[in-house]
Amino acid sequence: MLFRTTTLIAVLALLPACNDSYDDVREEQREATEATGDYLEAQYEDFVNNAETRLDELQADINKLEAEIESRGAAVAQKLRPTLEELREKSDEASIKLQEMMKGSKASWREFSGDVEDAMSDLSEDLADAWKEIDKGS
Repeated sequence: MLFRTTTLIAVLALLPACNDSYDDVREEQREATEATGDYLEAQYEDFVNNAETRLDELQADINKLEAEIESRGAAVAQKLRPTLEELREKSDEASIKLQEMMKGSKASWREFSGDVEDAMSDLSEDLADAWKEIDKGS
């Protein structure tokens, strides 16, 4: 009987400490969840800012390419105008993909980020090829 009484007293003495520990664990879990959300938000914002900057740079390069094509004369302009139109279409597609990603939830942005990156990489490669074509044609 003494053992049961001692055990009961020990359990009752430790019970408040368990509640404090449980509350501490819940608070730490809440803080960790919040920190994770903040981190994911920061990653999203970085991706969007970098993608917008890169897309702006690609569009500026397309404008430079257009000016260069026009300065090379009618024959070069006629030959490369379809390439220029294709580049503008790809730029529009990349912009649309970025806008679609931004319309989605921030929790699922990673699913669409690959599409945005692929579209911009494709545009970048085609733009580099167009500049090489101009260099060959001059």
